[in-house]
Amino acid sequence: MKNIMLINCVIILISVINISTSSAYEMKCIGALIHNDNIEDLRDSKTELSYMFPCLDSRVNPQQVMCLQINENKFDQRTIHVYRIKDLRKGCLVEIQPQAIFPIRKKSFGPFGFDNTVIPYSFQNGLYFLVKYENSKWCIHQMDKKKSSPIYCGKDFPWFFQKMDNNHLAYSIGKKIYLSNKIIYKGNYHIVSFDLPDKHHNVICYYNDRHNPNIELRMNNQSFVFDSQMSEFNPKLSTQKDYFAYMLNRQDNPEIWDIIIRKTHSPDKIAKIITDVKIYDIEMIAFFYHDSFQWLENRLYFMKNDPKLSIFEFNPKTAKISEIKFSGNSFQNTVTVHNKFKKSEKKEDKKSISLIIDIVAMNWFQVAKNKQGQLMFIIDCLITASCPSNPGTKVPSKLVQRILLFQ
Repeated sequence: MKNIMLINCVIILISVINISTSSAYEMKCIGALIHNDNIEDLRDSKTELSYMFPCLDSRVNPQQVMCLQINENKFDQRTIHVYRIKDLRKGCLVEIQPQAIFPIRKKSFGPFGFDNTVIPYSFQNGLYFLVKYENSKWCIHQMDKKKSSPIYCGKDFPWFFQKMDNNHLAYSIGKKIYLSNKIIYKGNYHIVSFDLPDKHHNVICYYNDRHNPNIELRMNNQSFVFDSQMSEFNPKLSTQKDYFAYMLNRQDNPEIWDIIIRKTHSPDKIAKIITDVKIYDIEMIAFFYHDSFQWLENRLYFMKNDPKLSIFEFNPKTAKISEIKFSGNSFQNTVTVHNKFKKSEKKEDKKSISLIIDIVAMNWFQVAKNKQGQLMFIIDCLITASCPSNPGTKVPSKLVQRILLFQ
């Protein structure tokens, strides 16, 4: 334990990764959630709508993506939408509809036909989401038409929840973790988050007696506590459980966060430190830094605090970092245009139309692999959409926040 504390005290001085020496490759946008009301003018028409926080049904061959829609003109209109990923692929040129919406709009609620008594709070992979109702009850739902009742519903706030391998949901309330309404873990302090991939590998993040977040690795009846003076958040085991990582803020500057990576079977040693990473601490909802970094197999994905349109991939086995660069794209389509001037002639012309998507900034991201094993990303981006084939669209339209698909 003393060795662990000494290592944490000198954490900034060792194992710093040099991003500038990494390799790089590029991914292009292959689909997007775009609103096109006029097939001859493909600019995004609903600029008051923002789509945020994409969340997948699965990291392997995902079929659906869930996101939060916010109406900037009526900010209380916050709705959860689910789209099919195959629809996002054609969504640049075709107006696509959500596969599911929560809460469902009802004419009996409010002047805008919207039930604003339900407030979405946070998401987790597997299409799980947390909402708060007007009666102050917290409920965890899964966006599944076959299941109408919530998985959890009560007055107590579930700090964290996670889909397990057996398709059950684990969630934490206070000092306890529940699975199928049964207590599977009870600690001495309030639990912030956890990662429980199986009964042999458990990582718990909790507040200690100094109200400072600590992390405990529980493995094969052994326990390792990483007790530092800094805040430790969001522990995650790699998919293959060879490594685990967590967020740690700087002792000299609590606003700066690093990712600490350790080998699961030698946790007393720090394998790598990735410095100054981008984190997602959204005050209006309760994400608590989750998905600020993500594991896919034994590779770690994260963003840096710089304006680059990039996500970085770290391979612990080779200590290699690859920079993945992202760019927009141009999409073309051919439409049939009726002759408006000669009514006597039933002439139809073919017209080529195009849409250009330019990325301004990238935020929350999700990484996955498709059926063929190819890497894919679903990212919340700030974009402009222009339609140069229409004379009136030379100037890009207003910036909009949309979900983009990259491969």
